[in-house]
Amino acid sequence: MKRYNMIFSVIGVLLIAFFSACKTEEFYFQEPGKNIAGKWKIVKVTRNGADITQQAGGQFEITFHENGSGYALSSSSLPFVVSKNGTWSFDDPAYPFAISFRPEGGSGEIAVPFLFPVSNGKRQLQFDFSPGCAENTYQYILEKDATTN
Repeated sequence: MKRYNMIFSVIGVLLIAFFSACKTEEFYFQEPGKNIAGKWKIVKVTRNGADITQQAGGQFEITFHENGSGYALSSSSLPFVVSKNGTWSFDDPAYPFAISFRPEGGSGEIAVPFLFPVSNGKRQLQFDFSPGCAENTYQYILEKDATTN
């Protein structure tokens, strides 16, 4: 009987040591911020699902300055959601799904959903929008100019 008491005591001590040694750790994942600062050039444009990249001739460029301090559009005949330079902001700094453009002299901001995929090892910006007429929808795929940040 003493032998069983000793075995149960040892097992009890081991169980207490095992459970007291376990502690939970909290793990928080912080997604890196989306850095869009720099000059972005169009690599593909579609209108109503038809590829018009050749007709567009790669004319559209947009330069985003750090932290929403501004954006500058290149002169282009391609339509975009804004036609003047201004400032920009994300809808959510940690997990953005839209960029809001505030053109200079404008009365409000225009929010545009965007995607930020990597294709062939290059970061891209993708905008899907309708510049006024609901009959025409555009998709712009832009890549960062290698000569900018």
